[in-house]
Amino acid sequence: MIHPPDCDCDAYACVLRRKGIGFSYDATPTHRARRPWRPKVNCSWEAGIAGEHRPGGFFSPFRGEDSLRLIHLKEAAERRREFSEVRRRQIQGPALQE
Repeated sequence: MIHPPDCDCDAYACVLRRKGIGFSYDATPTHRARRPWRPKVNCSWEAGIAGEHRPGGFFSPFRGEDSLRLIHLKEAAERRREFSEVRRRQIQGPALQE
């Protein structure tokens, strides 16, 4: 039941209103009330480019089979074992491969 602004009953809301204390509709969250703005959380870690940081501050991105396509972090995480094997063979060099 909604009471008029000059109500003299003993309801808690009416007593507070007589004392000059009121609650804004924004103070009580509902599905209709406008929520305070929050920055959007960037959950798309997959959008980053996978690669390695080399001495001197250089970044070397991982490339796909056609060597034109960059590998994104999600694909690198899914194919981590394959990329580790390729990288290990590259570090060993052709002289050390069997």
